Amino acid sequence: MLFALTVGLSALMPVACSDVAGGSSPSGQSAPGSIAGSGDDMYYEYSITSTGKDISMTGYTKLYVSSGGGLRSEMDLINPAARKTAPIVTIGNKDKPNQSIMIDDSAKTWSLNLIDTMMSTPSNGLFKISSTVTKVGEEKIMGFTCIHARVISIRSMGALGKLTDTVELWNSPNVPMAPFFRHFMDKSFSKSWASLMSPEATDQLKQMGCAGFMVKIHSGSPSSGMNMELTKVQKGDFPKSMFEVPIDYKEDKQ
Repeated sequence: MLFALTVGLSALMPVACSDVAGGSSPSGQSAPGSIAGSGDDMYYEYSITSTGKDISMTGYTKLYVSSGGGLRSEMDLINPAARKTAPIVTIGNKDKPNQSIMIDDSAKTWSLNLIDTMMSTPSNGLFKISSTVTKVGEEKIMGFTCIHARVISIRSMGALGKLTDTVELWNSPNVPMAPFFRHFMDKSFSKSWASLMSPEATDQLKQMGCAGFMVKIHSGSPSSGMNMELTKVQKGDFPKSMFEVPIDYKEDKQ
């Protein structure tokens, strides 16, 4: 998700305010009931853990949201058995909600991603997904009131058989966001989760109040699992250049 995780990106994920619960800032802990930092922009950070057969990775996703409409995601996954790689950097803008740009700092290149295409689910009749949604309850994470829901999905993939996995979601309407970002998340909610659950499931999540900003997600199957949890929320004042392609970078059209 542009932040389709990242930020179902919340995907990802109502209006910015300063009197709701928050988390730690890069320089220290903020007190419950407040958001650390100052400025009109917002910064969010998630921790990520992924486990499975021959897989053990940890990492983070950093999400920068400019009050002017810029979006920037930085994701880094660390596999002890593999060589160190650079963070995956993606930028976007509210004026072009159906596309994002991936930046490769090591090669000084950028490539265009069409979000509608990336988030689409195969519809050739061979791929079918059915989901069961259960509201687990209401919980607090980092002081934010979250609706906890469980989605069990069965994906039929023709001759490849069936795959069953479970997604646990904790979404909250209380995490501060710029108005345009809330609108983006509301609009892209169903598309963001298209590869993990049925359209009917996302409708049920909305009806039970499990929408807004994604605070935590756990997805897994008998052979693997992934956990992503919000750990930092703070205000900021970020330079415009963070949301732009560097002038000397070239487009990678491959």
